[in-house]
Amino acid sequence: MTDHDPDRPRRPSPARGPHPAAPGPAPAAPGTALRDRWWWSPTLALVIGAVVVGYQLDALRGPDPVWLNWLVAGLGLAAAGYGIVTLLRAYRSR
Repeated sequence: MTDHDPDRPRRPSPARGPHPAAPGPAPAAPGTALRDRWWWSPTLALVIGAVVVGYQLDALRGPDPVWLNWLVAGLGLAAAGYGIVTLLRAYRSR
């Protein structure tokens, strides 16, 4: 047992007292979202167009391509072209 001196001020025990804020990682600085970057949308259109054309190549090189394969490949080529043009314009305006 310990004797308590009523005249002596009590120090708060570390377990009961308020805890100082633990140094942790600094909050993240607000950054630019990926969709807000200048190159994201044009590059996405370019990649999607290239993938669409790539999927149509086997059918177009085959013995009997259907006109719909040509149409879908044309749409993919248009999307890729749009992506290239938009990417170049965005790069110049940066």
